[in-house]
Amino acid sequence: MNILLIQLRRIGDLILTTPAIAAVREKFPRANLSLVVSAATRDLLPAIPFVDQTFVARGKISDARSWFSVARRQFDYCLDFTRNDRSAFVTLLSGARKKITADYPRPRGHLQTKSYNTLVELDVGAMHTVDYHLGLLAPLGIENASPRSEERRVGKECRSR
Repeated sequence: MNILLIQLRRIGDLILTTPAIAAVREKFPRANLSLVVSAATRDLLPAIPFVDQTFVARGKISDARSWFSVARRQFDYCLDFTRNDRSAFVTLLSGARKKITADYPRPRGHLQTKSYNTLVELDVGAMHTVDYHLGLLAPLGIENASPRSEERRVGKECRSR
C-alpha cells in the first residue's frame, strides 16, 4: 500500500502533523509512506521517523522530476493537510484512489474541486490543529487516535537514536 501525506505549510504545522503521521504508520505498519513538505521545513525531516520517502516542494521548475515521480507511484491514499492550490495539484498528480482533505467553508477553486474525492467534515475553527489533522484520518479507518501517546512514542524514538 502506498500513502502520500502532504504538509506544505511552515515548520510548526509540520510538527503538529506528526501525531497524524504516527497514527497512519501504526495503522499501516507495512505501507510505504511518502511525505511532501515545503523547502522551509526540510531540516525537520530527520526527526520524523515514520516516513519512507520525502519530497521537498521548492516552488521551482526543478521540482518537476519529483512531481513526475509522485505521478508514477499510483498512491492508494493521499491526505492533504494543507488544502491550498499547490497541495491540490500534488494530490491530483498522486493518482490516489482516495484523495482526502477537509471540507470546510472556504471557496474552492476549479483545481481543488477536481483534486479530491473524499472530503471530511470537520469544525476546523473549533479544533486544535493536531485534532484537525487526526480527524482527516477517518476515511482510513483511524478514529480517536490519541495525540499524547503518539507524541510520547515520537519522543522515545528520537531519544533512542
